[in-house]
Amino acid sequence: RLPCALSSQPADTMLACASIAALGFAGAMRTAPAPSPRAVVRMDALDSLPGASIEMPLADGKPWDPLGFSKLNALPTQDSRPSANPSLKWLRESELKHGRIAMLAFAGVAATELLGLRVSSAEAFSDSNWFTAWQTFSIKNPGGAAQILLGCALVEGATFPEAFWDDAGDRAPGDLGFDPLGLSKGKSAADKATLELKELKNGRAAMIAIMALSSSKLVPGSVPLLP
Repeated sequence: RLPCALSSQPADTMLACASIAALGFAGAMRTAPAPSPRAVVRMDALDSLPGASIEMPLADGKPWDPLGFSKLNALPTQDSRPSANPSLKWLRESELKHGRIAMLAFAGVAATELLGLRVSSAEAFSDSNWFTAWQTFSIKNPGGAAQILLGCALVEGATFPEAFWDDAGDRAPGDLGFDPLGLSKGKSAADKATLELKELKNGRAAMIAIMALSSSKLVPGSVPLLP
């Protein structure tokens, strides 16, 4: 029997099925990437990436990478197989994606906690605690939660950069061609570089902020100035 049939609770069953379907969608889309005629865009050295210049004065003229993550892909492998470790290009894509999600999350927390905003007056959105709001929403509206999970899977599958693992792929990290507000339109190369640096720095700050907010909820009093 399917794992989603093991639960006796309708909400749990629907969410379990949605999770399994989401994994299936994402997996199917990543194993059959569409061919592209464009040239491979390879990642530059770490010291030439956006953000490296502000770190170098603090680390003896070198980018700050104390654990050597940027060198993982260069480690030798057996039998000339593809590297078991991600390339610098993959890592930068991951950093940008998590930074963007963290910025959205922080904006959501600020909107609900500070401004008291709600998406709807429906019972599913009644939880004013951002840390437990998803659990409440999933229980009271499992169909809506399932749609969100499937939507995330479709986006993830469509943008999954499988070739980035070995420093291949036909686009730069984070460049999904999605700019509905036209923020980069008509900008010079220098202005675009400034915007990229701002996104990177704000994304990093948001990731730290969300971790701090989460820690304050999990361990009350663990973060100074937070209740």
